Amino acid sequence: MEMFVFIALKLVPLYVFIALGFVAGKFFKVEAQQIGTLVIYVIMPFVFFSGLWGANFEIENLSVFFVVWGLGLLILILSYFLCGFIYKGKTQNLIAAGLPTGNSGYFGIPVALVLFDSNLFGIYLIAAISNTMFQITIGYYVLALGHFDWRQALEKLLRLPPLYGACLGLTFSVLGIPLPDIIAETSVTLKDAFIVLGMMIIGLTLSGFKTLKLDFKFLTLAMFVRFVIWPFLTFCLVLLDKQFFGGILEDMYPIIILFGLLPVGADFAIYAANMNMYPQRAATVVLLSTLIAAIVIPLVYAWQ
Repeated sequence: MEMFVFIALKLVPLYVFIALGFVAGKFFKVEAQQIGTLVIYVIMPFVFFSGLWGANFEIENLSVFFVVWGLGLLILILSYFLCGFIYKGKTQNLIAAGLPTGNSGYFGIPVALVLFDSNLFGIYLIAAISNTMFQITIGYYVLALGHFDWRQALEKLLRLPPLYGACLGLTFSVLGIPLPDIIAETSVTLKDAFIVLGMMIIGLTLSGFKTLKLDFKFLTLAMFVRFVIWPFLTFCLVLLDKQFFGGILEDMYPIIILFGLLPVGADFAIYAANMNMYPQRAATVVLLSTLIAAIVIPLVYAWQ
């Protein structure tokens, strides 16, 4: 119980920032796109760069990339066919595109900073990059329903600044170049800025919708996939690795488990709105999953 309270209290400020973002967007007309541009093009690349450079990186840690993509593909297929029993057409694509990837950036990085040490946080960033790459390639393509081809999806990936920051940080880490104190100190400040602005973006995004119509059938299906199927698969992966593969992923167990508990990414609502593809459904899924994650994550990590 004490551990649950400790972790829950650590997460409380994150939800306060979400609420502040909602207020800023609703009453002061602050736009999520402008703040998002600042985070994506200035802050996030440096966070990825310094985080991966400062980690004791080992080539074996790249296996987390394949874990994230493997789980994502499995969830995409399962959610698409599961949704097919209830909905048809674009709704299947909406479910299949939004649920394989969690909010590993704006939400996940602040949570990872709270839960993990610096080395494990560096490995988490590799997983977060993998998640982002999956989202803006396969996930985005499924959502687009043919509006954009694979070339345009690849162009979006190649324009992602955090990807280059991460590659540079990984290179310096592998080469064994020591992280300068001035960069380490600057990264602490920018990580704090990332936490504040990243969480506020979620609130800003949600504030852009004038009304939220609840589709309980859709929400139930989405939450079942996000908080039942996802955790089940991640726990099964951990158990299988312990029993049959000698624990080759043991160092990554906390990261794998966290990925099964993350809420749906806020970018999912933005993409759905841009394509006019049931934006209300997407927004309510983002909001509800974020609220549920506030309870589930402290419970799971207190239990471990």
